[in-house]
Amino acid sequence: MTNSNLVIIKKKGGRKMVEYIEAIKKPFSDLKTLGIGSIIAAIPLVNLLVSGYGAATAQDVLKKKNKLREWKLNDLKDYIIKLLIVLVIQITYVIIPIIIILAGVGTAIATALPTILNSAGDPTAIVNSLMPSIIAGGPIILIGGLLLLVSAFLAPIATMKWIKKDKLGAAFEIGKVVKNALTIDYILSLIVIFGYTIILGLLVGIITGILALIPVIGWVLALIITGGMTFALTTTQFTILAQVVKD
Repeated sequence: MTNSNLVIIKKKGGRKMVEYIEAIKKPFSDLKTLGIGSIIAAIPLVNLLVSGYGAATAQDVLKKKNKLREWKLNDLKDYIIKLLIVLVIQITYVIIPIIIILAGVGTAIATALPTILNSAGDPTAIVNSLMPSIIAGGPIILIGGLLLLVSAFLAPIATMKWIKKDKLGAAFEIGKVVKNALTIDYILSLIVIFGYTIILGLLVGIITGILALIPVIGWVLALIITGGMTFALTTTQFTILAQVVKD
């Protein structure tokens, strides 16, 4: 690697190597940017901008720029646009599974409700109504749940496809999205991101739990630290995923 500030992807035997450690260290490479990101991520609704920032970070990575981007007022419009597109992609991917789950829940309730209403508070009748409702709605809920898991698995790489191609339609080229998702690098990246999220979450949970014992100032600091965790995780996630997306 000839320039660690610009290139974060190494090659070994012709295969791109994902720089997990560099991606984890990246949000902490500039304390000023981390501080601003932490405060923004700690403010409800405003914290959504972090997703737009993350998308811009992924775009930088794809252009072989690894330096942590600064927060600039001139970039806020771009972050908002990117945020909205990320939301569109994610909502589109999960909307059908959610509808199916709700349909299953509705079927289960519709099956059990007449018995419950006519039971006059009889616990036995209520319990007996559960099995038919589970039989009626359970399979639908199960199918919806499985589809939701698949959608959650595909949505991140679909987002990366949009960022790479700079075309919204690229996120919905299902064949290419699935092909990108069924790679060792992508699956391993999700495992690394999941594991890092748990570890950082536990660490931040301990720190904020202690700070919460201090009135006012401790609560504010705990909120900012939690925001810092959100900023760090988002930056790391987008940095890693940008390295595994393919044409």
